Amino acid sequence: MTENVVPFRKMGPVETRTQADLDALGDPKGIQSTLREMALSLAQAIDTYRSQVSSAASLNALSKANQELRGTLKDIMRTTDGDDEDRKMRERMGTPE
Repeated sequence: MTENVVPFRKMGPVETRTQADLDALGDPKGIQSTLREMALSLAQAIDTYRSQVSSAASLNALSKANQELRGTLKDIMRTTDGDDEDRKMRERMGTPE
């Protein structure tokens, strides 16, 4: 039996920060697992686009990925319980409660 092995990949700055923010929220609940995976995928795409911005098309893709990441992070924050740590994270991210 052969398992799929994912080669090591260095995370970019947006993905690293997104992962840290998500880790600070604690264990995901319900749909948060899916939203977190989406957020990390978008953050990875942003890091990739940032290194390749050489045309209007790639700049447009970067802009759309940024908008989607912000929206996904807001959705995650809306699904968290309202304890103090979550409130502090929302304040730091500039997301309304």
